[in-house]
Amino acid sequence: MTSYFLSYDISNDRLRNRLAKTLERHGCKRIQKSLFLAPNFEPRELQRLRDDCAKTLLHRQPGDSLLCIPATRQYLQELIWAGEEDRLRDTLKETFVVVL
Repeated sequence: MTSYFLSYDISNDRLRNRLAKTLERHGCKRIQKSLFLAPNFEPRELQRLRDDCAKTLLHRQPGDSLLCIPATRQYLQELIWAGEEDRLRDTLKETFVVVL
């Protein structure tokens, strides 16, 4: 299982909200307004997520994008952040049941 950061840049409000709901339906956790964490996904879960996101983004505008970046547990534990760090820290604690 691998965790993934999903980040999007969508110009249309309605489409952006639909994508966020799609991510949440698949168990992704919102970290920032346009950044989600897909925790501990099996390859088939990631494929289902990818398929649903592709359907949701079928009518996207030029320049709209969704990035999916693999993140290992070790990498997640080494993150350095500033600002609302509690949201990420809490999500990681829930996801991995470890003290960071």
